Amino acid sequence: MAPLRVAVAVLFWIHDNVLTANGITAACTFAMTIIAGFALKFAKGQVEESHKQAQVQHFLTFNREFSQKPLVDWRAEAGRRWLEGERDSDALVDLMNFFENIGLLLKRGYLNAEDVWEMFGVDIFPIYVSGKQVIEETRSDDPNSFTKLQYLYEQLIIVEKRNGGPGGLPTDQELRSYWERESRTAVGPPVRRSSRKLKTRAAVAGTSSLDFGDVQGSGPAIS
Repeated sequence: MAPLRVAVAVLFWIHDNVLTANGITAACTFAMTIIAGFALKFAKGQVEESHKQAQVQHFLTFNREFSQKPLVDWRAEAGRRWLEGERDSDALVDLMNFFENIGLLLKRGYLNAEDVWEMFGVDIFPIYVSGKQVIEETRSDDPNSFTKLQYLYEQLIIVEKRNGGPGGLPTDQELRSYWERESRTAVGPPVRRSSRKLKTRAAVAGTSSLDFGDVQGSGPAIS
């Protein structure tokens, strides 16, 4: 008889504590809270995934543009002009504006700094330093000129140091080697442009065959 008495007691407890208006309301509220929590977590995951996909799409678009006209024409023209001593050519300004846009998207979270450094760090460092004269001249009229390019440069310095790269300014030889290469740029498929971290390690080992130049030294002074 004992099991029967226990069963009866359980049934009465359920009736008194669950199958009442308050009990049912509490149970429904609890269930809805659990469901809402899972839905919120799922929605957050979907938003994060969508954000990552958007970052990749923006990155691929910029990477493709950099290897096609008119960017390749600007790169080649800027290289030739720089080697001739012109530090404020229209082509260089066009390149700076291209990376100004990338800096804007990076600051707003539409691009990943690691990705930008991996693909464009080898270009952004020398272009920023080469365009210092342009930045100073334009800021005399507009203090906000090329602030996103500067932000981009500073963020990539941080990323490069974190990844074991030199994290410093390009040397004069690096700049010349870079613009000599760019002056010969032609349209082609997008390619991964090696980061300075890889160049540094190769140079230390004495096996560097890359044409970015010697990465040793502090480079020209720039604020």
